[in-house]
Amino acid sequence: MERTRHHLRTRLTALLLALVCVLGLFPTTAFAAADTIKLKEFGMSGIAYQSKALGRCTLHQMYYENGSATTVGFCGTKGW
Repeated sequence: MERTRHHLRTRLTALLLALVCVLGLFPTTAFAAADTIKLKEFGMSGIAYQSKALGRCTLHQMYYENGSATTVGFCGTKGW
């Protein structure tokens, strides 16, 4: 068997691609966020409605805290 020789440029390119692949595994967006979003409060709003496609649906309210601001979020569930 003949041993293949790779040029320096080929080896450096392979090393660069391997480095890019390994660095792509790190969650950089998690490190970039100064504040995190936390669930402050969760509860049922008591609002239910009847949908032709889904049947009975209930609406839930969630309050999220992001630093000093509070944001309201809604979630709908089928049934109950």
